[in-house]
Amino acid sequence: MFIGVCVGVGHGNYGGEWSSFPQINLGFNGRVLKRGGISGEFWLLHDSQNDFYGLMSVSLKYIGKKITFNVGLFTPYELEVVLPIAGFVIPFGKKRNSRY
Repeated sequence: MFIGVCVGVGHGNYGGEWSSFPQINLGFNGRVLKRGGISGEFWLLHDSQNDFYGLMSVSLKYIGKKITFNVGLFTPYELEVVLPIAGFVIPFGKKRNSRY
């Protein structure tokens, strides 16, 4: 099992004004099975009214020979709900990943 973690920091523009507090991002991506993985992100955002907001997503991946598919959950900061998310990747072109 391998899990990578990254941290990002930057300033954002909210409502036409630059934030006085840096926006912080924490992300992770891991391979937990031969053809499966987990990934997620957490964002800490600050607006011009000195309010803090958090965005979070977590998803599970199926990593196949010709397609990658993930399903997960996302929490937006203005809504107090959890929304489903899904995505897929289909490689195209002459060069393909031949590790699998």
